[in-house]
Parts: sequence; structure tokens; C-alpha cells
Amino acid sequence: PLTAGVYVVDASLNVDRFRMANCIADVGIEVWGNGQSEVVNTQISNAGVGLDLTMASKPVLLVNSTIVNNAGPQLMAPAYPGAVTVQVVLVHGIRTSATMWRSQVAYLQERGNPAVAVDLPGHGSRMSETFTLDEAFATIDRAVRDAADRGPVLLVAHSMGGLLSIEYVGGTAAPPVAGFVAASCTAVPRGAALATYRALAGGFTRLPDRTGLWLTDLVLDRTLPVETRRDFGAGGYAYAAQDVALRSLSVLDLLTALARIDVPLWFINGQWDQLRVNEKLFLRTARDAELVVVPRTTHLVTAMRPRVFNAMLEVALTTLERDDVSAAAASAGGEIPPAIADTEST
Repeated sequence: PLTAGVYVVDASLNVDRFRMANCIADVGIEVWGNGQSEVVNTQISNAGVGLDLTMASKPVLLVNSTIVNNAGPQLMAPAYPGAVTVQVVLVHGIRTSATMWRSQVAYLQERGNPAVAVDLPGHGSRMSETFTLDEAFATIDRAVRDAADRGPVLLVAHSMGGLLSIEYVGGTAAPPVAGFVAASCTAVPRGAALATYRALAGGFTRLPDRTGLWLTDLVLDRTLPVETRRDFGAGGYAYAAQDVALRSLSVLDLLTALARIDVPLWFINGQWDQLRVNEKLFLRTARDAELVVVPRTTHLVTAMRPRVFNAMLEVALTTLERDDVSAAAASAGGEIPPAIADTEST
């Protein structure tokens, strides 16, 4: 059991990791350190002054632990004023739903980053609704602005959700997005390519079971790992919405939007992704973008290679955390921590 008070890992000791394990605390505590903190098999509840785990630049890892009923608990309280935990908004692709992000949500929860995965109209929990671009953009905007009330937002989107999010982030009035991960969406949805994709998708509805569900399941069984296999279709398949959704994408002006985006942007594609067709054009057009191609991977990169994709989320999150801490230090007249400065010089 821990008693009330402040627990400090002295930076002068050059401690890289601090670990709380197998502890029970029903009092207010604060833990300060300059490296990575791990909270393992720990229960912390009803802490009157709240739980405050303070790292210079790195988040807290929660493993088999519960932190409940605290007065303003913080999973990461950076050492400089104004620096806060990155919030994550996830937008799914066509036919699937928010459930496709289960692996990423679990990773983010363990890392200590609040995450919300939305259902677009006509998909998942909103299957009965009609898909419209206006409501799709409104759905993304509501989630982003709600998250932005609590901290900088990393927007993560896949396939159709990525195309919509490019248009959203690159709008004439920039939304409160601090960083953007766009997966499997480097293709301009117009012309023959879109027509072909719509024809193929429409073919599914004419198969014997009307939705082609058996063929979808067969393909997913052959390509996705067991750990994510059920996630992709857990919210149902929105075959009824796919044609109107695909048709509506033709009005998007993605290249103009890309040129306007002035936040860090990561394109992530599978090697065998059919939407890689314009990836070089997208990379040239964007101001501050990186492209990562995952070998031996299809369009479903988030589910086929969940650990690799989560590693890319780690890159995006630590980039935003570094930028936030650096900006906060500069505004406070302080110095950037050595670990941050070293990162920036490499």
C-alpha cells in the first residue's frame, strides 16, 4: 500500500524507467520522473488529490491496472505548462465500421491516449441511415472538436475514411487537428478507376446471398490474423451504402485539400494496396508528409499488420508529444529536455 504524498524519480539519477507494480493505493499520490513509467497490476482508487504521473516527454504504460474515481487523474502530465495528452480520432473505411479499429484502440488505451472510433452514416451502428457527404464530414468534425477540448488531436483514417479526412483536414477553414495518419487512401476517386471499383463492389450484391458475405469471409479468413479477423466485420458490412458512398467521393478535390494541409501527415499503404496508384502525386502535393509502405500487405493494413500499424501510430504520437513539449518549453522560456533536443537534432 502507498501512503499519501509525492514520489519522485530524481532526474539527476538518470533513471530511464519507473515502475509501480502490485500496489494498492486509496490515497492521493503523485509520481514524478524523467523517463518511461509503467503501472503494472496496480489499483489506484478514490485518490483525493488525484493521480499525477508526470513524465518529461513519455507517456505512462498501463498494464492490468485500474485508475478510477480520482480527482482529475492524468495518465500523462508533461513537465511543461500547456503540454497535454494527445487525443486520437479514428475513421473507418467503406463497408466496415468502428470495430475495425479494436486493435488500435486497445493499443492506445494501454499507452494512455484517449481514443474514439466513429461510425460514419450508413455503417456500423448507423446502418439504417443514408450515407451523405455532409453527414460524414459532420461526424468527423463532431468527434475532432470534442476531442480537441481535451488536447491536441491525431486524426487516423483508413480507405474511404482517409479520403474524406483529407478533404476535411485540408478544408478552407482548418479544423483543430494536430497530426494526420492517412492509411490506404492515396488515389484520386474519379474516372475509370472509380467506375471499375464501383462495378466490382456492385457485383457483391448480385451474388447468391445478395451481399457476397461468404466471399468476403473467405478472403478475410485467408488474409487477416486471428487477433483481428473478427474485428473488421463485427459491426456488420454496409453493402447497401457502398455505391452511394463511392459515387459521392467523385466530388472531392483531394489535391487542393492536400496542398492546404499544414500539419504532420503520414501516408501508410500496404505493398499490394490497389489505392497506391497516386501515392507519389499525393506525396509531392502535401507540404509535410511521409510515406510508409508495409511489405506483403494488402489494402487492409490496419488489420493485416496491426503491430506494424500501431508502431506507426507511436511515431505520430511521439512526434506530436515532442512538438507539444517543445512549444510549451519555448513559451515558458525554458529549455527543451535533452531527450527531446537529441531527437530534434537527428
